[in-house]
Amino acid sequence: MRRLLITYAAVCFMLLVAFHSEATGHEDLSPGASRDIGVIERTGQRIALDAEFYDEQGNLRTLKQLLNKPVVLSLVYYGCDRFCPLLLSAVADVTSKLQFVPGKEYELITISFDPEDNPGRAREAKKNYIRLVGGTFPPEAWSFMSGTSENISKVLDSVGFAVIKDELHGFSHPAALVVLSADGKIIRYVYTEGDNFFSSRKRVEFQPFDLSLAIGDAAKGRTGLSISRVLAYCFPHQPKGQAAFFNILKIAGGIIVFLILSFFIYLTLSGRMRKAREQ
Repeated sequence: MRRLLITYAAVCFMLLVAFHSEATGHEDLSPGASRDIGVIERTGQRIALDAEFYDEQGNLRTLKQLLNKPVVLSLVYYGCDRFCPLLLSAVADVTSKLQFVPGKEYELITISFDPEDNPGRAREAKKNYIRLVGGTFPPEAWSFMSGTSENISKVLDSVGFAVIKDELHGFSHPAALVVLSADGKIIRYVYTEGDNFFSSRKRVEFQPFDLSLAIGDAAKGRTGLSISRVLAYCFPHQPKGQAAFFNILKIAGGIIVFLILSFFIYLTLSGRMRKAREQ
């Protein structure tokens, strides 16, 4: 019996390793795996204030000219059809739940890191997300910017974002918000909530408390530790249907881990019962 159980445990362990290897192998298909892209937090440093970008109307402005109050900065690209729309939708959703007044106490700035984006694309994106915010949100409180490779690199480097361009599929990039003070100091990074374990759809959500706390600190120029959530990534090369595959792997892996733990608990209890009988 014991030999059978040991064999069973060994099989479960090998299956777990196989599932992990399979998942890792599929993840590596995405260009710029997480070891190559990500966020190096530069809290307390300043964003590249001399970087110039075009707004939705085609006006060229430096970040220094744009910043006059706390800012929630999002870095995306307008041609993305995967994670970026979810991130911006989450930003639109959370603004109605903040304790601060947009346009008066803070502003939103979205910068595209695709040099092929232009004011026309930015204008279209702004129209969509301002409509999504709804209510009495002032359109001037959310700027959508585009710029050249040189200026994009300045900003990405200054906030610690590593982004990789795949000529065929788009950009692999991290997804997070950066909260800035009025003088351009990086106050805090705000990350998303994690996906539901059993969900086959990506979920992006920012907690109002996290963002309100960051904006409040930005108003005082006070840096703070980023609240640990989940650093999400967008891998454009990953097939859209692959999310369900990964969820199956997670569920199967969870079952295998449960079976292994159950087996060892059984061994422990049976051993104690045998010793009790012998005594």
